Amino acid sequence: LTEDRNGNLWIGFYGDGLHSYSLRSGKAVRHFNSGTQKLNSDIVFSVRADRGGKIWIGTGGGGLCMHDPKNRTLTTFTEKNGLSNNTVY
Repeated sequence: LTEDRNGNLWIGFYGDGLHSYSLRSGKAVRHFNSGTQKLNSDIVFSVRADRGGKIWIGTGGGGLCMHDPKNRTLTTFTEKNGLSNNTVY
């Protein structure tokens, strides 16, 4: 669970990926999962917003994902990119 600098709340779920909600409007903003938004795992162990506005997502077996809200892109880092394991807490 984390809040980004735009006032969105990001919530990781065990089995339902990552959801974001606008704290201002109270409405859903985005949903990332393995079926629709290229998240390699629906198990999210951690989520953090950095100072630059990117959202970092630690998954259960899908590696480390970085969402860039500016470009609306999702980049995944796995063992192929040098991680010691694809499960990131």
